Amino acid sequence: MGKFAPDVVIDAMLSVIDNYVDSEAVLSAEPSTYYEACDGTEWTSTTSYSLDDIMVPTTRNGYVYVCTTAGTSAGSEPTWGTTPEATTSDGSVVWTCKTNYQLANNAVTPSDTSISDDSVSGRKLVIGQLGPCTCHTSGTVTHTALLDTASEDLLYVTTTTTTKVGDNDVSAGNSLLLNEVTIILRDPV
Repeated sequence: MGKFAPDVVIDAMLSVIDNYVDSEAVLSAEPSTYYEACDGTEWTSTTSYSLDDIMVPTTRNGYVYVCTTAGTSAGSEPTWGTTPEATTSDGSVVWTCKTNYQLANNAVTPSDTSISDDSVSGRKLVIGQLGPCTCHTSGTVTHTALLDTASEDLLYVTTTTTTKVGDNDVSAGNSLLLNEVTIILRDPV
């Protein structure tokens, strides 16, 4: 007997990503954690921060910082430590350093996604081209990640390139379009 997966089963697997993805990011390395792919809000002085808030310094440095002790930030920005899992004190807030590979990101809305038949066999989820968005950091694009920022989950990672043939380098402050992402689940053969 041949192997077979009904479309309803394949759609259920694709729907997990489709129902929860709310951000797409391009990265300079393959992420293995949410923090390596996410973005944070920019640090501000004398601001109340809650446990698990994610922040980036005003001058990005390749790291995000997770609030591990809630409180109010200082009147001036601290010197940010760059050792993963080390902490930085900031007023009454304590931040824990996490490695971050994100170069740019864009929000994903339900109108950006669709599930349909694949041209060969099986089903596919397509997230259309997004942007333009502004690059946060300079670097070489190697991967795309789909994120659920509400639950801080890394949903899907794939290799990618930019639209400039032979040049995957991007510069902070420049605009970037995020390429279409297609995830295909084929019927087993």
